[in-house]
Amino acid sequence: MNDREELILKALLRCLKESGDYFTRSSHLLAEVGQKVPRLLATEFDDILADAEGKRLVTAVQGHRGPEYKINKNGLGWLSDANL
Repeated sequence: MNDREELILKALLRCLKESGDYFTRSSHLLAEVGQKVPRLLATEFDDILADAEGKRLVTAVQGHRGPEYKINKNGLGWLSDANL
């Protein structure tokens, strides 16, 4: 993982942490992370989100309007280890 990818992942997990126990749609996450990461491309965001799901840092469910996400214990642990 390069520095930019790590920056995007940190921003993603922070946004989900701020959402608490609520699931958040990917479109909302993209908008929030886009405010924290300069020149964020949707493809970059999608790749990092898929990677976070694959690493089990986030929990995903299929909502009425598409997939929704929330941070889980592994994601909180990752943030803690990253001193965030």
